[in-house]
Amino acid sequence: MSSKAPAIVTANPHASHVVFHEEMYAAFGASPCNDFVRIGAALGVRQSTLYRGSQREKVKDQECADLFKKVFELSDPAIAASFRLDPWQIQFIHLALKSINATHLTLFGDEDGVFFNCFDALRFLPEARMNRGHETRVLTHQLREVPSKQFHITLNAASVRHLPRVRLDVGIGKNKVAVFTDDASSDVYLLRDQEVSLPMVNLFSDRLQEGISLSLVAKSLFQDPDTNQPDSPEWELDEMDLANQFVP
Repeated sequence: MSSKAPAIVTANPHASHVVFHEEMYAAFGASPCNDFVRIGAALGVRQSTLYRGSQREKVKDQECADLFKKVFELSDPAIAASFRLDPWQIQFIHLALKSINATHLTLFGDEDGVFFNCFDALRFLPEARMNRGHETRVLTHQLREVPSKQFHITLNAASVRHLPRVRLDVGIGKNKVAVFTDDASSDVYLLRDQEVSLPMVNLFSDRLQEGISLSLVAKSLFQDPDTNQPDSPEWELDEMDLANQFVP
C-alpha cells in the first residue's frame, strides 16, 4: 500500500471513511456532515481499499470498487441548473453562515439570477419561536444577476463550511445533489439536498412601500400534532445520507 493513502486520509480529518480506487478517492463526511462527500485524485494509490478513520479496513477490492463507482456516479448527474462561484463569494457565504449561526443554506435561481439565504432552522421550532426576547433572522443575498434555470436546494451549513475558498463550478443535479467542482484541482464536493423548506413568505406592501417577510409554521420541521414531541428541539433528518447509503 502506497504511503500516499494515509497522507490523503490525514488531509481529510472531517471524514468518517475514505475509499480508494484506481488512483482516486472519495472521503465521506462524519457527523454532522454525513451529507458531504469529497472526490479527488490519489495518484500512486492503485490498490482499492477502505479506511475507517485512520484505520485500514479489511474489505475486498471489489467491494471498494463498487462503493467508489456508486459515489462517482453521483458526481455526474442530469443537471437542472449550473453557475460559478468565485472565491470571495464562497468566503462571503461562510461569513454569512457564521454571523447568525445558521444551520442551513438555500441556493435558488430563476429569471432574476442566483440567490442564497441562510437561516437557523431551530429558531422556527415551537420551543424557540419568536417572542419579544427572541430574534429570528434570515440573510438573503444575490450571487448572480444573470438569469438562471429555476432551481431550489437546501444544504447543511456545516457541510458548506467545508467547501474551499476557491473558484467552484456548481451543478444542481436533478438527483437532489449539488456538485461543486474546484477549477484548479478538479476535486469534486457533493452535498445532498436536506429538503427543508424555509417557513417564510416574502411580499411587497403597496401601502408601506416596502418588503415584508412573514414567518409561518413549517410543516417539514414539525412532527404531526398527534405524535409525541421530541425531547430536544432538534429534528431527525433522513438517516439515508450519502455515507450511510454506501459505506458498509
